[in-house]
Amino acid sequence: MWIFKLVRFRNLVIIAITQYLIQYRVIVPSLHEIGLNPVLNNIHFLLLVLATICVAAAGNVINDIFDVEIDAINREDSQVVGKRISIKIAGFIYYLLISLGLILSIVIAIQTNRLGLIFIFPLAIIMLHLYSKSWKSKGLIGNVVVSAFVAFVTGILLIAEFNVFENAQPIINGLPVLELLVAYILFSFFANLVREIIKDMEDVIGDSELNYKTYPIVHGLKKSKQLVAALLLILIIGLAYWILRFNTVFLENINGYSILLIFPFLIYIIYKLGKSQMPNQFHHLSTIMKITMILGLLYLLLFTI
Repeated sequence: MWIFKLVRFRNLVIIAITQYLIQYRVIVPSLHEIGLNPVLNNIHFLLLVLATICVAAAGNVINDIFDVEIDAINREDSQVVGKRISIKIAGFIYYLLISLGLILSIVIAIQTNRLGLIFIFPLAIIMLHLYSKSWKSKGLIGNVVVSAFVAFVTGILLIAEFNVFENAQPIINGLPVLELLVAYILFSFFANLVREIIKDMEDVIGDSELNYKTYPIVHGLKKSKQLVAALLLILIIGLAYWILRFNTVFLENINGYSILLIFPFLIYIIYKLGKSQMPNQFHHLSTIMKITMILGLLYLLLFTI
């Protein structure tokens, strides 16, 4: 159905799985281990997930509204707004989603006495709107903003439970939970930043026709590939540091070595990047990068078993 394409349903499922996995496989068990309860009970957590999904879905809708012209060039076969539904209907869906997201965030903030959440979700909505309207066509700023939102999916849980982490140092399978979450947030940010730049390389033709100033258009494919390669090396070095820092923990939990599955994919992207020139080649690398991000989730799941 067109509604699933409009809101990027599969991406929303990944968001929900990510938050449930982190909350119930990492945060809750580690807090219970030291006799503490999380700030968010089951109902509050469900509302937080729904609020996050609403904001993410709204971001996808507003992005398609502003991209009607460019999608007619870059993604004619998969275009929804302007082809299957009108901009007016898409606008109604957008405002409905942000209203639901804001209402849910206010309810959570009041009931958990975490009033800071009242401001975080509106900020996310504003940033995603500005991204869709203008920032995504201006160098790296759009790539950074959308990557920050991907990191926000995990970060919002850390923010919600921050008071607990301030007064305790929970550990799961020998790893400090706070360090594990921060590491995953950084991984999510850099991995998605790589994918966003690769997607911009894929869309150079359509973006050029609309006078977008994305990084690949302004600096060329060669420098864009160099930037992506540098970011991938940062990821590889960061993952290697993580393994070396907690090598004794990994020896005790063999499932923790699932993190090694990520390395071949990152190396493969670096290898294929130099040979890629056509949109379909960059699309392939973007897909591989998405699989790599899912493997990051797999690591969290296997390590906590």
